[in-house]
Amino acid sequence: MSEKDFAVEYPENAIHAGAADGEGVNGLEDTIPMMTSADYKERFKAEYYQLQIRIGKLTKMLSDWGSGVLGFQPACSYDQLEAQLNAMKTCAYLLRERADIEEIKL
Repeated sequence: MSEKDFAVEYPENAIHAGAADGEGVNGLEDTIPMMTSADYKERFKAEYYQLQIRIGKLTKMLSDWGSGVLGFQPACSYDQLEAQLNAMKTCAYLLRERADIEEIKL
């Protein structure tokens, strides 16, 4: 893994740019039908899209916190949440690698 693998801008409440099947997935509720599918590839996509949504929200939260415009004081430290974000990005990278191997179009 390189820094390039994680150099993706994640807009709030949206799947990463270029998501093919993720079009129209704007919130976690949009992934419910996929999560309940009998097709493991659909469940896999839902897991990936949900992770992208969460990455986007946490990225925005950390950005707002760093800019001094976050409307609350988190209980966790900035470093703790940043470490969580990095772990989430690593997971997203691994899911993309697996999708490539298993020929799952994300």
